[in-house]
Amino acid sequence: MYRPAITLLFTSAVALVTMAPGVGPPNPPAGYCRNNAVVNTNTGLEFGTSLVTTAGSITIAPNGNYQTTGGVIQAGGIISPASFDITGCADNTFVIVLPDSATLSSATSSMMVDNFSSDLEASGVLDASGLATMSVGARLNISAAQAPGAYSGSFVVEAIFQ
Repeated sequence: MYRPAITLLFTSAVALVTMAPGVGPPNPPAGYCRNNAVVNTNTGLEFGTSLVTTAGSITIAPNGNYQTTGGVIQAGGIISPASFDITGCADNTFVIVLPDSATLSSATSSMMVDNFSSDLEASGVLDASGLATMSVGARLNISAAQAPGAYSGSFVVEAIFQ
């Protein structure tokens, strides 16, 4: 027997940009690009709507493919990885720091999200126009007794420029 649906999404994703210590000269030459790096969220991580019969999970890969395990049945809604634009100086390299875990919450319950992954793996390079786009996926763990409802949360992605 199916219980009422659980609607699962990250309504927002937060991104931070930091500079490695000592990056850039104190008195830059003419034409030097001061790295005014910005990370913008294009889309949040969305797990869609699921029906739950027993404990399980739904995992979304950075490429948008998804897989359910256990008694989790995907029942509609949008399923998509989060997408971020990272902008700064052309050809700059950066390291990606993804969270270990995050929490989705409803008015009465919560679920853990873990196994975050990115299509840029551990690092990236801005292109000649100073742009890199990154997709982030993760695994949502759903208990057998998960309360029905709409769940939301946020997570932090950090880009550290080298």
